[in-house]
Amino acid sequence: MGNVRLSYTENPDIDVPETVFYDNATNTQGWDSNGPSSGGTAEVATDKSYSGGKSFKIHRTTGTSYYAHSNERVTIDNDEETAYTFSGRIFVESAGYAWGRIILFVDDETSTEISTEIAHGDKIKTKGEWVYYEKTVMVPANIDKINLRIGLYHQTDNATAWFDDLKIVKGNLSRTTLVEESNYYPFGLKHKGYNNVVSSNGNSTAQKFGFGGKELSEELGIQWHDFSARNYDASLGRWMNIDPLAEQMRRHSPYNYAFNSPVYFIDPDGMAPVGSMEDPIYDKKANLIGDDGKSGGKIHIVYNKDQAKEIKAQTKNGNTAIDLSGKDVVTLHGGKTTVNGVIKAVNNQGKDTSPGAGDAKLHEEGGNVNVDSKGKVTSDTWTPGAKKTGTKNASIKPFIGAKNNPAQTDGIDMYHTHTSGSINSTDSTGAPIVASAAPGPSNGDKRHYKSMVKSGYTNVTAIQIDTRGVKKVNFYNGGGTVTSIKYKHFKKLK
Repeated sequence: MGNVRLSYTENPDIDVPETVFYDNATNTQGWDSNGPSSGGTAEVATDKSYSGGKSFKIHRTTGTSYYAHSNERVTIDNDEETAYTFSGRIFVESAGYAWGRIILFVDDETSTEISTEIAHGDKIKTKGEWVYYEKTVMVPANIDKINLRIGLYHQTDNATAWFDDLKIVKGNLSRTTLVEESNYYPFGLKHKGYNNVVSSNGNSTAQKFGFGGKELSEELGIQWHDFSARNYDASLGRWMNIDPLAEQMRRHSPYNYAFNSPVYFIDPDGMAPVGSMEDPIYDKKANLIGDDGKSGGKIHIVYNKDQAKEIKAQTKNGNTAIDLSGKDVVTLHGGKTTVNGVIKAVNNQGKDTSPGAGDAKLHEEGGNVNVDSKGKVTSDTWTPGAKKTGTKNASIKPFIGAKNNPAQTDGIDMYHTHTSGSINSTDSTGAPIVASAAPGPSNGDKRHYKSMVKSGYTNVTAIQIDTRGVKKVNFYNGGGTVTSIKYKHFKKLK
């Protein structure tokens, strides 16, 4: 099942959100899955908590997933489709591949048990720290009860997840209007009856792009998706044109979609299916071109255009384990965690570090993500840089404020922004000028990279983000910029 949110729009007329469910394990009805059709038990634990001294814990010693529902089924009564936001904090601990997740379930007026999943949260794979997650979903008017599920999903024999500050709020915490939400079956047919949110505030052209990010052709009622190379009918789960690479896949029907296994395979452009991407490979425009066949959670960016074309061709020919040796590539060791960290830094650079500080757009933000030899991922936010003034630059000090000092053997992603604002200053002659950050990594940035390598840190990906004008993400080393990609493309690497 897929979930697509095309856009939101600011709406100051939205009512102030109202909390209808909150559980931080200090005054709880329990999580024994009483009422839902399936589920286990999450214990109340005191070994970790974000607030209140307690949390809910799921621990597994075998490689099977496990989840639990709250015993509290929240009664709601709305005359129209209404926004609800569910949220919580998740702490995952595992030596291998594991993630935590929060899911919202609903119960209509005729049902006797919570049985319909209406929205699931993202996979929280970050390990060793509390991660906050929230999601807003439109709940239909015929729903009279809502309920939360927490779950631990893993592929290792020893994993634990803690959950705290679990909440459901009637309303939209960001006070924005959901323009559209669409949920799909694996073959791409849209769910009906509860997720037909389409607002007049949306862009009618953008709303034609749905399953797989592809445009839906509605002319003459055909309801086909345009995948570039072919047209696809989600109601049949079949292509409407013959496979242009049929000679290379003679065991399969030239009209099958994703080898009839869309849960594992995807087809980015109608040419050929590719396997699920755990360590995906992208080109500089964030086009998915392959996978390295491993499951370390990394993201690779091949910045050589010819090499990217070659990898894409190998993937279409069935290679699901691309060898990146000798390729022009930069790697995010922390994968999605690093992408989210960069996005957070860019957003925070545009805000005051504290109320009334007056340093919005005039200070630098940054952080780092470490991946140790066992695959444990930790992330940190650095102490923001000083406010840029006419006599003082805004340079951030790397790793100051970080709680997890990286080991020399770690895969390290370190990132920081440059300022987007400008100030009135003077040049060396005293003439007035308008000063702003120069694009690209500074000499200080390059010197720091060299010092890390000299100290034995040899697996470092250094990222500097230009936030002034066209936003750009620069990958650099001690010699300067290795490659750059547009920030709007970088954000898609998830």
